[in-house]
Amino acid sequence: MNKEELKHKLRSAHFAHEQIATLSDHLQELRSLALKITPNYGPQPGGSGDGQKTASAVAEIIDQEKKIVGSVRQLSAALDEVRALIALLPTDCPEKNVMYMRYLNYRSWVQIAAELGYSWQHVHRLHGRALNYILNIVNRQEE
Repeated sequence: MNKEELKHKLRSAHFAHEQIATLSDHLQELRSLALKITPNYGPQPGGSGDGQKTASAVAEIIDQEKKIVGSVRQLSAALDEVRALIALLPTDCPEKNVMYMRYLNYRSWVQIAAELGYSWQHVHRLHGRALNYILNIVNRQEE
C-alpha cells in the first residue's frame, strides 16, 4: 500500500458520511413532495395526471430509504477500517489525536491545530508521521 491509498482509505468514512447526508436531504425533499399530494375522495376524478402520484412518491421514498441503509452499512464498514488503522498508532501520542480528529471527527486542519494548540504546519508534520508509521506496519503485515 502506498500513501495515497492509505489516505483514500482514511477518507472513505467521510465520503460515506457525506453521501448519507445527501441522500437524507433528498429523502426529506421526497417526503415534502409526498405531503403536498392531495387525495380526492369524491366520486369525480380531481386534478390532472394518472392518479398514481401517491404510489410513485411512496415508491421513490422506499428506494431512497434503501439507498440510505446501504450507505449506512458502507459508513459502518469504513469507520471500522479507519479505527483499525488509527489503532496501529501508539497510545497517547499526538499523531493519534490528529488522526482521530481528522478522520473520525471530520475536523479541518485549522480546527485541529486550534484544539491541540499546535501550528497548522506542526499538525501536518504529525499527520505525515502518522501516515508513515501506519504504512510501515501495514506493509510489514502484507509481506
